Amino acid sequence: MLTQHQIRKYAKVGRFEKLALIDEMIKALIASKQELRDQLIAEGLAEFRKSYWRDDYVTKGHWVRKFVKI
Repeated sequence: MLTQHQIRKYAKVGRFEKLALIDEMIKALIASKQELRDQLIAEGLAEFRKSYWRDDYVTKGHWVRKFVKI
């Protein structure tokens, strides 16, 4: 999650420092999103469903997974 410290720091820093701070915020939000997804899956409230096999424009084919609420 984003902290009040990060938000206050964002308001006070220069332009180039804001870019680095935004990157840190994005990483924190992605980690929080993954933790929440893992919790929902562990509780049985959601799951990943395989939609279709995709092998165009990528070096290795993979299943496209969709996160859905049960």
